[in-house]
Amino acid sequence: MNRLTGLVLSFFDVLEAEGRQFRSGALSVIRGTLFLFFGLAFLFAGALAAGYALYLVLSLMIGRPGAAFVIALMLCAAGSLLIKKSQPDDGGGAADGGEAEDAEK
Repeated sequence: MNRLTGLVLSFFDVLEAEGRQFRSGALSVIRGTLFLFFGLAFLFAGALAAGYALYLVLSLMIGRPGAAFVIALMLCAAGSLLIKKSQPDDGGGAADGGEAEDAEK
């Protein structure tokens, strides 16, 4: 009976410690997510401000329509680069796993 009581008490001790660890991990994840969200928001605001400042400088040189076109091209190029970087490489990774299996059969 003593042994069973000891096992139950140690089980609840472990459960309590795991609960504290889980709460600590959950708070860390929430904190990281908030930092990421606000960091991206500030980065977006900074990019908008820089784009507008560049637009103002270019509008003095080449006019408002030309400046808007140049800024649009720059944003499209940056977006295309980020989309291309987000795709998996063609170096035989997980993207072509199904084709390799079909070729072996």
